[in-house]
Amino acid sequence: MLLNLSIKNFAVLKHLELDFNQGLTVISGSSGAGKSMIIETIKYLYGKRASTDDIRYDTDRSVIEGVFDLPETAKLDALFRRHDIPVDELCIVRREILPSRKSMIKINSKVVTLTALRDIMNEVMIIHSQGSHLTMLDNKRQRYYLDKFIELEALDDYKKYVESYQSFKQVHNKLLDLEQKNKTRIEQIDIYKSYLSEIEALELEENSEERLEEELHYLNNFEKISMSLENIKEKFSQENSPNTMLFDIQEKLMDLVPFDQDYEAYFKTIEAAYYTLNDLELKVSDSLSSMDFDRTRLNEIQQQLQEINRLKRKHNKTFDELIEYREELRNDIYSLENITESMSNLVKEKDCLYNETETYGEKLHAYRLKHKHQLEEKVIEILKTLDITHARFEIDVTRGKFSSSGISQITFNFSPNLGEPLKPLNDVASGGELSRVMLSFQTIFSQYNDHSLLILDEIDSGVSGVVASKMATRMKQISEHMQTIVISHLAQTVASADHHLFVDKTVEDNRTVSVAKYLGHDDHIEEIARILSGNNITDEARQNALSLIEKF
Repeated sequence: MLLNLSIKNFAVLKHLELDFNQGLTVISGSSGAGKSMIIETIKYLYGKRASTDDIRYDTDRSVIEGVFDLPETAKLDALFRRHDIPVDELCIVRREILPSRKSMIKINSKVVTLTALRDIMNEVMIIHSQGSHLTMLDNKRQRYYLDKFIELEALDDYKKYVESYQSFKQVHNKLLDLEQKNKTRIEQIDIYKSYLSEIEALELEENSEERLEEELHYLNNFEKISMSLENIKEKFSQENSPNTMLFDIQEKLMDLVPFDQDYEAYFKTIEAAYYTLNDLELKVSDSLSSMDFDRTRLNEIQQQLQEINRLKRKHNKTFDELIEYREELRNDIYSLENITESMSNLVKEKDCLYNETETYGEKLHAYRLKHKHQLEEKVIEILKTLDITHARFEIDVTRGKFSSSGISQITFNFSPNLGEPLKPLNDVASGGELSRVMLSFQTIFSQYNDHSLLILDEIDSGVSGVVASKMATRMKQISEHMQTIVISHLAQTVASADHHLFVDKTVEDNRTVSVAKYLGHDDHIEEIARILSGNNITDEARQNALSLIEKF
């Protein structure tokens, strides 16, 4: 949902800072006050292409910033990862519109493209205005809504279809890859064998790089190690060597123990140290007698480590990944040398998975055909409550290509008037009918939507009376599932608001400026009364306004 909207130097909006809440927010005000400009700024956050005409005259840029609490969905998470956008508790979207016709776009301080912004915000909000198309109801989304309504994804056959389809796609892609490799098979085998020969020559084993580095470190410090051992040996060779001193101390402590038991612990400690020093003397002697600096081995290790590092850079891999890559190369070489057999096996596997996927796809197709009437009846029911009494709505479920959701192609067909043929929804609905159809679908599907924000820009234009009240009721219902922001001139819609934002215009320094504020209870009534009766507000209009509010 949208939490805060900050606007600077956008047309008549000099500087607005607006907080938004959950529920239904209705924006009203006189014509030309700047209501639609507020929605235009949200469209910029949605991904509208920048226009220099929107920059306030005599300023160097427009700045729009929105703070969103985004829905937690796997698709949004994937989009943030794909576009390398940092994830935070809240999402801050910023647009700067510059006179150079360029636009700076940032999400959580990361500069992104317009495409990235659209990808993400398309999962966050839906914007609908008079005359716009039902882009939210393309064929993929129509299938999504039908499946949600008839709970297709809860079926075991759906889960089996998805698993089978994913396996089919994997095998299909492997086969395509193998077919591509077959075109340059001999050349590819030579390349792979060359890579493999280089890696195998190093006889890599787990932790062998670490062991080579340790041995290199030892040889590089051979002189220092040798001198230290000689110094220790010399200490042991002296007349007053450490172990001789400890032996003398041990004898004296033995004399004291019968008189003071506290010295027994010291005696044992010195005794242990004496034997430890004897062991150390033997160890040092053994080390010195076996030490032999091997210049050839040093050079060999250095060359081997250099070769390992060269291959790591060449293949852009770590040491452990090089070992894994060696096995991959062996497998790839085997596959290419036996490509006919490999392709034959993959074709058989693909055919088997195709048949399995088709079987489950047919079951899902039959389920859709059997249960589609449930959604058809629900849509017609709501359309009739919105005064489209002769509405007809039918869902075409036809066979199409494999997709992640099945083999069904879904088309919503609609006829608003008696005697008119059914046509695809986007081809027939327009104006007020379009608004009511859209409102019907939003009423049904708002609970299934992952979107958290719905913008409705004067979709109640051209209706009045009972229909206006019913449309307001539907908007109120939708707002229970997703944040809804509406621009309206109708008293019924304004009366249904949880939050009433009033937009007006004033003059500052001989320039028109739009201002906006949330209305309290009394001002809320006064504004509805103004809509009902004009500027000459009567007590009767106020009473009618209060009655309307109480209805919602």
